[in-house]
Amino acid sequence: FSIYISRYMKGSMKLPEGAPQDEYKSILVYEKNGIQKEFSTDSPEKPWNDSTWKWVATKNILVKKGDVPPIHDFSLEDENGDDVTDSLVKNKGYSLLIISSDIDKANRSGLERAGKLARKAGELGYSIFGMTSSSLDETHKTCDQLKLQIPFFRSDKITLKTMIRSNPGVMLIKNGTVLGKWHYRNIPHTSQLKENGLSFALTQLREKGNQRMDIMVVMSLFALALLLFIFREIIGRVDEQNDQESGIS
Repeated sequence: FSIYISRYMKGSMKLPEGAPQDEYKSILVYEKNGIQKEFSTDSPEKPWNDSTWKWVATKNILVKKGDVPPIHDFSLEDENGDDVTDSLVKNKGYSLLIISSDIDKANRSGLERAGKLARKAGELGYSIFGMTSSSLDETHKTCDQLKLQIPFFRSDKITLKTMIRSNPGVMLIKNGTVLGKWHYRNIPHTSQLKENGLSFALTQLREKGNQRMDIMVVMSLFALALLLFIFREIIGRVDEQNDQESGIS
């Protein structure tokens, strides 16, 4: 059965070696006798070699857009507006991310389950990061209403949706590697969480795989039963037709 493919968050924020980069063209502005003129770096005229021309400015114009990393605007800010991205990206331990692109529109029961899981994870020594694009007031209001003890940080809304479409959603990472992620409907129960986060994640994947296999078995048995039923119907009709033909003869 298929499993999640771990990937590095830090790697998702960078382009692979050799990937196309942005290409710019430099335009040099020079002035002579009160008249300004623009020159490209490959222009046959070279005013920079002529002392009668005076340099005014250099413009860099984008002529070709390069590749963009999957997560290109990833950053975390605390309540004071300070960047705390490195505290997550460079953390070598287990980190549980509670992600809500818009906390005001998040599934409430999902947030409550995520809050319980976060509290248990904190007791086991995990680092907890709530991530949302919502304002400070909206976040505090929701946390107070649901009694969530989750430290939330602000991040880009599109980036959060890129990381996980569910609102809220939960991700487990270690040393930048994603070990698992869950839709709010599938957030694990606190009793399933273990101090060894990797073992916990693998157990979750195994259970999910077993569930898929069970579904496949049931569907296969149903299909087999349907085929047997159709086969019996066909045989029955053939026998009935043969009996009728025998009676006629």
